[in-house]
Amino acid sequence: MEQTDARATFFVLGKRVKESGEQGEMILRRMIRGGHEIGNHSYSHPNITKLPRKDLIQQIRMCQDIIESKTGKRPVLFRPPGGNLNVAGIRSLSGTEIKHIVNWSVDPMDWKGLEKTRLWQKVAEKVEPGSIILLHDTSDETITALSGLIDILQAKGFELVTVSELLQSHSD
Repeated sequence: MEQTDARATFFVLGKRVKESGEQGEMILRRMIRGGHEIGNHSYSHPNITKLPRKDLIQQIRMCQDIIESKTGKRPVLFRPPGGNLNVAGIRSLSGTEIKHIVNWSVDPMDWKGLEKTRLWQKVAEKVEPGSIILLHDTSDETITALSGLIDILQAKGFELVTVSELLQSHSD
């Protein structure tokens, strides 16, 4: 993405960052240097609608602490695992430094291992100005399809920005 002037927000799991050690730290720092943004996706990806308040806050804070220890920055964005969030969860987040809860508007379900042309098609069919596209780095097919997807979206006139940049552009 560095060669394309595309920026993204990466929602990371604290547990994965911790387990990846020095390599994970280098990846996070490279993301930030590339103009990307890091968001909180919880520590271990639980269904947060089933967690007591103290456990949800612990999930958020553990992830925040790990990201900050690797990058020097604490995220202000949170993407709930599975997109699941209820009123109690929203209230619980008020006890953290999270400022925005983020979900998506385009989900090509890439975690199913879609072939790249099918992934491109599913995104192109749904994307519109202001869309937030959900993609996962756990699928080799998604990684392979990414540069082509960026080319397709930019050819259609889309500017690929971080979630914070998108929110800022809609608040002006």
